[in-house]
Amino acid sequence: MVRELYQAQAPFVRDERSPYRDGTEGMYYAYPGNYYEDREDLSGVEAPINITAIIAEPLVELYRASEAAGQANEEYRNTVEKVGHYIWHNMRLETTEAGDAYLVWCYWPADIDPDSRRMEDPTHGARVAEFIVSLYDAGLRSRWTKEKLQYLANTFTCGAAIGGNKFANYIDGTGGTYDNDAATLYEWLELQRYSYNSSRGTIKRYLLDAMGAEGEDAKYNLAVFAKFVRYGSD
Repeated sequence: MVRELYQAQAPFVRDERSPYRDGTEGMYYAYPGNYYEDREDLSGVEAPINITAIIAEPLVELYRASEAAGQANEEYRNTVEKVGHYIWHNMRLETTEAGDAYLVWCYWPADIDPDSRRMEDPTHGARVAEFIVSLYDAGLRSRWTKEKLQYLANTFTCGAAIGGNKFANYIDGTGGTYDNDAATLYEWLELQRYSYNSSRGTIKRYLLDAMGAEGEDAKYNLAVFAKFVRYGSD
């Protein structure tokens, strides 16, 4: 299985069109072939930032496995760190009136025509957040520091959360009200331990209050419950 995963990730790692040097120039593409199986094959298509994060995330675990085996795979380390650079390069800092700094970014990367770009939404943004936490915890930190992870946690509490147990459709607080269950945003809990510096409260508090208002709790489903068990006590 690990060998198959290595083979599946190889085109993503070795494509010469992907961002070069430190990851600040160039474009990532959707890989591998038929990644979406029953849906349209998007291989080779310029990828939204969250898709790049989803495809790169297994590389973090593959790197961990190689390191544990005593032969750390530098190719995977370099790729993960380059993707980390790439994501940071596509973000910008905003500041609330209370002085809380938080990160925002668009669904499409900066090289895409601005007329076709929109702000990231909290559901897809959670995929990006998960990847950043994974690479940081694996020691593949590239440009990511504890302070920047705090900014990323603030994206949820200061951007997506708009008060009244509601969330916005976009991570900068715009786009109207998010109309799915609050529990569908549970992946942001991976940043819980970095959310204590926010003057607006923690990610866990926002999710529990919003889920409670909807008549749900941490036992919404197994995936949500597991996330609260693992990260909710931080």
